[in-house]
Order: sequence, then C-alpha cells, then structure tokens
Amino acid sequence: MKVLLIQPPIEDFYCTSIRLYPLGLCSIAAAISDLCEVAILDAAEHHKPRKLSEHPFPELKNFYQPHLRSPLSLFSKYYRFGLTDEQIKKAIAEYRPTVVGISALFSAYMALSIHMAELVKKVNADIVTIVGGLHPTLSPESVLASPDVDYVIRGEGETPMATFIENLASSKKMILSDIPGLCYQENGNNKINPPSVETDINRLPSHRLLPPKSYLMYGKSYSFFLASRGCPYRCQFCGKAPFPYRQRTLGSIEEELHVHAQRGIEVLDFEDDMLTFDVRFFHDILAMLKKFEFNICAMNGLSPSHLNAQNLKLMLEAGFHKINVSVVELSSSILKSQSRCHYGSFFELLPCLEHESVTVEVHFIIGLPRQSVDHILDLILFLAQKKVLLGPSMFYPVPGSALWSDNEVPFKYCRSSIMYPAYFSRLTIITFMRLIRFINFCKNLVDKLHQNLLLSELLGSAHLFMTPEIYHIITHLCKQKRFLVWDKKDQDFREESCVLEIMDRFFQMLKHKVIRGYKTNHQLKVDL
Repeated sequence: MKVLLIQPPIEDFYCTSIRLYPLGLCSIAAAISDLCEVAILDAAEHHKPRKLSEHPFPELKNFYQPHLRSPLSLFSKYYRFGLTDEQIKKAIAEYRPTVVGISALFSAYMALSIHMAELVKKVNADIVTIVGGLHPTLSPESVLASPDVDYVIRGEGETPMATFIENLASSKKMILSDIPGLCYQENGNNKINPPSVETDINRLPSHRLLPPKSYLMYGKSYSFFLASRGCPYRCQFCGKAPFPYRQRTLGSIEEELHVHAQRGIEVLDFEDDMLTFDVRFFHDILAMLKKFEFNICAMNGLSPSHLNAQNLKLMLEAGFHKINVSVVELSSSILKSQSRCHYGSFFELLPCLEHESVTVEVHFIIGLPRQSVDHILDLILFLAQKKVLLGPSMFYPVPGSALWSDNEVPFKYCRSSIMYPAYFSRLTIITFMRLIRFINFCKNLVDKLHQNLLLSELLGSAHLFMTPEIYHIITHLCKQKRFLVWDKKDQDFREESCVLEIMDRFFQMLKHKVIRGYKTNHQLKVDL
C-alpha cells in the first residue's frame, strides 16, 4: 500500500516560507512507515511564487494595488506559493497512492486543502482522501461537507492514521467509530469523534523524506523541532486546540539532535507552544544543545514571563542567535482580560543583550478588545526606543478561540494580510502597520550607518544611500506627517490614505524621542 501526504500550496498576499516546514507530516510518516510505503509531497515550499490576476477580497483593492511602490506599504500582489494544479495531479498520478493524507493547518487556507482532495479524485476516484490538522480538529463538519473528502482526523494524527492504515489493509475490519479522532459521513450524517491525543510523543519524525537543502533559513538548511506538545495556558485570542502539555524524554530529544547533525542541518527552530514553561526541562535542553553547533531560534513559544538573566545567558551559550518574544500587550489589565500571563520584567533584561549579537524580535497584537489608539502608539514608541525589532500581528477571530462565534467570520478572512476590522477599522490597522514599518525602516538604517544621528542629519544626507523615490517618500513622511507612494502607472507620487489623527498623534509623541537600532546600540534622535 502506498500513502502520499500532501502539504497544499498557499494563496495569499505574502507567505513566510520559513514557517512551512511540514513537521506534522513527518511525524505522521514516521507512525505509518512500518505499515506502508509513504512519501511527502510538499506542494507549498521551495517553489517560485506565481502572481494571480485576481484575489477573493474586493474590499482590499483600494489598499493593495500592484502599481504602487513604497518601502512602507504592506502588500500589492496576490500569489500562489507552490505547485500548480497540473503539477500536483502529475505527482499524484506518478506515485499512484492508495491513500492521500492532506494537511489543513490554517482555517484561512481550508479551501485549498479541500481543493487538493478534489485534485486527488480527478486523478483516481478510488483513492481514499483524509484531511487532518488544526482546522479539521476545530471544524470537522466544514471539511466533511466536501464530497471529495472521505475522512477527517481530529487532533494529533499519528495513532489515528496508523490505525486507519492498519484497518484498511486488514481482512478483519474495525468499527470506524473505534478509530480515535476519525470522522466521516454515514447515511448523510456526520460521525464526529473527539480529538485524538498522543500518549507517546517520543517517536522521531521522518525528516529523511525531506531534502535538507530545500529548506533554507538565512541561506542555511533548517528544520523545525518540538521538545514538548500542548500549552498549559488558554489565551482568549488563541485558536490552538486545548491539548495537554507534555514533554518528550531527554533521550529522544538528543537522538533527534544527532539525526539533524548527521543530515547537515545548520539551523533549528523550536516550535513548542511554550518552550520555557518548565525551567528545569528547558535548562536540560539548553545544556544538551551546547554539545552541537546549531544556530537556534524559537519563532514560537518564548513567553517573557519565563525568561530571566540566567535563562538568557544559557540560551546564548547554547547557540540562540534570534529570540522571538511574545509580549502581546504592555497593559496588564488587557493581558488579564485575555487570560494571558503578564510579561513581567522582561524589558529590564534587555541590557543583558545589548552587547550580544543576538537579535530580539518582540511580537505584539494590534486590534484586541479594549485596546485604544493610545495603547498601540505607546507600545510602538516604547519598542522604538529598545534594541529590538518590532513584530506586529493583526488580530482576527479564529475558530476555537474564546473570541470566535460560529459563522461570525468566513474562514478565508482568518489571516493577517486581510487586516480584519474586528475592533479597529481596517484603515486604522493599516495606518498602524505603516508606522511600524517606518520604525523598523529607521532601525535598519541606524544599524547600517553604524552611528548616532539626528533625524534632520539623516534626512540631509539620505539621498546618498536611498533611491530618489524612497528618499522623497521618507522625507515627506517626516516633514508632512503623511504617507506617499510612487505610482508606476502615472510615474508620479500620490498620498496614501491613513487616519490623520493617528499620524499627527504619532509624530507628536515621537518628537524628542530616539529610535534605536535592533542590531546595534546606535540611535536616531527625532528633532523635527
């Protein structure tokens, strides 16, 4: 029996390719490798994006236009990141699988996952299609509504998939409802099982099914890594399934580290929901990492409430070169209303990192309930003065979260690029995002120039290291407090829409403050 596991393409205004390593499919493959022949078709990663002529969001056409150019604009074109339909069908036909498992991690891209099932059935209607991932776990009925989807797996898929494959090959068939996490239709009715939770999480994923050189981060081969599963917290805005927190054994972690070293992996990205939750466990992992020579980052799961000077020191010694910290918000009352643990004294620890080469990226959310315009501006300007990169996330309701109500939002809107107007207007959110891009633009300039400057001095010489268009856009913003954009079609500048009150308030609050680099200790003093 042959099983093909597919990661679907993505269609969006942008895609962070380094977030697409199909670790979940590697784990499924490991669970069934003794039962069948298995392969992974990554139809999203390491494929040149193709511009699509249309996108399904007409309300964004006034904001995202392909002929407009500015270093502070957000998006312009809509892409397909991954293989074409014909390439996918050809790969399926050549492999000739009995079963195809399809990943559906994100609600925003659910339609593409279902479309993969449609392509499978076009190749051969007898191929069994199974869809699993976060979205089917939270909303199995929406996936089973497709006539091309035979089964859905809710929860962690290793045991359900292995049991299903074993049952398919056996002459003695199980009752389908006895397979953990399996959902299906029977006589027009949905049969929904509760999500499956793995009791043994120490099996090593089948990374061997992926070519190392096809997954690059900063030009180096990388892999995702999990030391634990589940999260002990239930933040109101989070749509993660409520799986219990579980740790792998240190022995299995070290074994997988050796596998990556042998494969030539240079960068490890820890994707735990809460890597620092158990401090002793975290310290054991850091001590183990010192035996290797990986560059390490954690783009997920570093809670500031669990970081201290000792942890930071050990992280640097272990090989961390980038630290992504999720503070969500500075207001303790808003954090409490979202059931989020407080960030504590994390920013008091930043001086410990000032003379280190490590990059600190601070993630926060724009558009939460109870946030005000001044809340967001205070947060942006506070971070502008720190040696950190600003990493904003736009709030949108997601299935499974406490802020989601059924049928409130079409699934396709559950993505950052839409700037969903939940508690702020879309124009307010876009204004904030452009201002944040301006702050990060200035931080990058300060680091490149390697000197302390006044903003007036910078603008006086900026034409020496900026294109004429960018120079005019930045100068106009600093002096007139308005966004400009270069219109390629008309070969002229024009103002971009924004919330004028926010612009005026931002520059009023910014005056006489500094914008600090995120890689160096140099700073830009605002004197305009």
